[in-house]
Amino acid sequence: MVKAARSRFELTADEVAVVQRVGDEQRVEGSQRRLAIRADVIAFLCKNRDTLALVPTRGLYFENLVISGTLDLSFAKLGVPLSIENCQFDREAGRLSLRQGNFLSLSISHCTDLPGINARGVSVEHSLIFESQCLAEIDLKNADIGNDLYFEGAVLEVADPSTRSCLYGRNARISGDVILDRATANARIDLQGVSIGGMFSAQEARFDLPVKNESTDAVLLDLSGATVGREVDFEDTLLNGLVRLADADVTKTVRLHRLAAGSRPALDLSGLNCSRLALDASARPQRGHLKLHGCSFSDINLVEAGEPEAVTYLNWVRSATSQRFSEQPYEHLASILKKQGKDDIGRALLIAKVEDSPTRTAVDALMRNLSWMVGYGYSPLRAVWLALAVIMLGFVVFRTAYQRGLLVVKANNAPAKLKTPTLTLLMYSVDVFVPLVDFGVGPTYVPGKVDTGMEAREVTLFRIYYWFHVAAGWLICTVAVAGLTGLLRV
Repeated sequence: MVKAARSRFELTADEVAVVQRVGDEQRVEGSQRRLAIRADVIAFLCKNRDTLALVPTRGLYFENLVISGTLDLSFAKLGVPLSIENCQFDREAGRLSLRQGNFLSLSISHCTDLPGINARGVSVEHSLIFESQCLAEIDLKNADIGNDLYFEGAVLEVADPSTRSCLYGRNARISGDVILDRATANARIDLQGVSIGGMFSAQEARFDLPVKNESTDAVLLDLSGATVGREVDFEDTLLNGLVRLADADVTKTVRLHRLAAGSRPALDLSGLNCSRLALDASARPQRGHLKLHGCSFSDINLVEAGEPEAVTYLNWVRSATSQRFSEQPYEHLASILKKQGKDDIGRALLIAKVEDSPTRTAVDALMRNLSWMVGYGYSPLRAVWLALAVIMLGFVVFRTAYQRGLLVVKANNAPAKLKTPTLTLLMYSVDVFVPLVDFGVGPTYVPGKVDTGMEAREVTLFRIYYWFHVAAGWLICTVAVAGLTGLLRV
């Protein structure tokens, strides 16, 4: 193997030592100090047929090295594992290239000063592990990973976070999990359209954009249109920016729980389809920084300590109310809560939907004010309680009028004389209030006339209330019937 390398390069003593160990069963590492090697020599060992024939089945291991120059492994085909660990790269060199490469497995761990990675279209039969520091964008667009993609503990940085992504993996396919636990990123992670067979996890990660825009939410993590075979999990994660899951399809749970102190998340869940949504107070964005239109789930769990459950759900759905109002989040959440047996909370959400929706015309405002009496069609019993309140008020007024001689017999205008005043006056209040129903009391007695000698002011006030009582009966009873039949459901 050394002979083949010397036919191409004038090797240094360090490079000879590294090349010699590649063909041994030992792993390539510097014992007391880091060995220096040119990137071209590593590329030669990975791509030359003669040298590959001499590589043991354990694979190519490069450890504790200082690598100078640009490492170009584009279009390489390696049928053995490739591992680069605890190495220092040349930060002034070009990006490490894995473009269109075909690898059995690939690990780049505990390395520093990586000047970016171009891995567009790379194919890895097993797992791709990147647990290192990268100073520029990692491009995994259209990559095909046969197992897991690990960025656990990785440091992903770019010089200009306002224009570049630190991880770009649109339309990549990962058959296993995507793990970013304890990773750090200072720019966008763009995984639009990615297909993940397992879970997406970013527990204890630190995602913070140094570039702030007060008018819009800067995109921190973009999983728009992604397909995730299991769950999406954020726990003890620092999120300062917009997490976008628009139109994503998650087979199991989307969970944002116990976000790290200092998090100021914004969430775009519009069009998201998942089995379960699990969120707590730390993940609730400020009003206007949450998008829920079209979000669909079959189970939900919102946990906020010290707050009534109904208030929690209302606060969450109202966080999505901004310039563009949507009824769908209210209606979908209410339907899920009703399936969970939380009918009262679901009804409160439907009522809140009407109260929060903008009125466009005077007719809309009138219909809303009328339908309030039946909970906008979702709580018809509200009209019953309102009717009972008016009937009891009428009973008090009619009893006072009876005692002062203001209630007279319609036939002869003589003051009424009742054997059972309390019962009769209660029935009288009901009879006057309920239209088209005759209990035989209402038509018999009427307010007295001014010319009977009674004080005109008292009679006038009584007559005003009497007609108010009649009009209120027509209005409330009509609205109640319309509410019970669904005609006034807004």
